[in-house]
Amino acid sequence: MTSVPEVPWHALRLGLSERDARTSMDGRTRDRLEALAAPHRRAGLPIELGLLQGTPFLSVIQAAEEGRHDVILKQAEDVSGEGPGTTALHLARKSLRPVWIVRPGEPSGARRVLAAVDVDPSQPERERLASRVLRSAARLAQATASELHAVYAYEPFSP
Repeated sequence: MTSVPEVPWHALRLGLSERDARTSMDGRTRDRLEALAAPHRRAGLPIELGLLQGTPFLSVIQAAEEGRHDVILKQAEDVSGEGPGTTALHLARKSLRPVWIVRPGEPSGARRVLAAVDVDPSQPERERLASRVLRSAARLAQATASELHAVYAYEPFSP
């Protein structure tokens, strides 16, 4: 895997070639990823790291598809906590994989899992998908010792 953010304008302004600036940025980014992974690796969790180059949300979606990942966790880019950034929103809208957006200050892990399902016996495909949603939510709830809730939302009929 290989992805890198755009080369900062100030790197080019300092006289670095785009290639030198990108190489330097790749090295610093790899070092930061390694530092983030180190405590988890010491605890025995193998973590594969990668730098993905290209449009961020498309690169992540492609990596998830190629790696057959079951879920994507993405930090919210808006550090103010007001909402997710554009990459997180694009991932949530475009990915075929479930996307979990983690906000700053949010407790790690789930404590209460909500499965929003669409139950309609006249549409068997929706029923099968609802069953998959509930099964996935149940696995997440079990793995995180969380409560599980399931809901069906609808608009009431107008009189």
